[in-house]
Amino acid sequence: MKRIFSLVTFLVLTCSAFAQNITVTESSDVQILMDRYTADNRMSEYVDGWRIQIVSSTDRRKIEEMKTSFTQKFPNIPIISQHTPPYYKIKVGAFPTKLEAMGLLYKIKQEVPGAYPTKDNKIKPAEMVGIF
Repeated sequence: MKRIFSLVTFLVLTCSAFAQNITVTESSDVQILMDRYTADNRMSEYVDGWRIQIVSSTDRRKIEEMKTSFTQKFPNIPIISQHTPPYYKIKVGAFPTKLEAMGLLYKIKQEVPGAYPTKDNKIKPAEMVGIF
């Protein structure tokens, strides 16, 4: 045990003795590209992300019932309705990654077994508020 401790101590002291400050300077071309990328993203109204689709149907009454039921069970989860003829869809949540959406999906599947994650490229940045 003493040998391991001595070896670790020696390595830490040796590494810290050779540590230096590193300065990175970027070329002006890289800065121009980054500025252009930032400006393009600021102009975009929507971002790509993930939502959980809980139902899709041609029956509007079924959609309204599911929306009411879901809102009662999960009052803090944002919900949106979409109409892509002939289907009505209900999607919930807004996440930047599929992994974050899967956390919510696990909770929802206990009440809505048919729910699944879906990619959405029309999410407003303000809709992505935290992890549920």
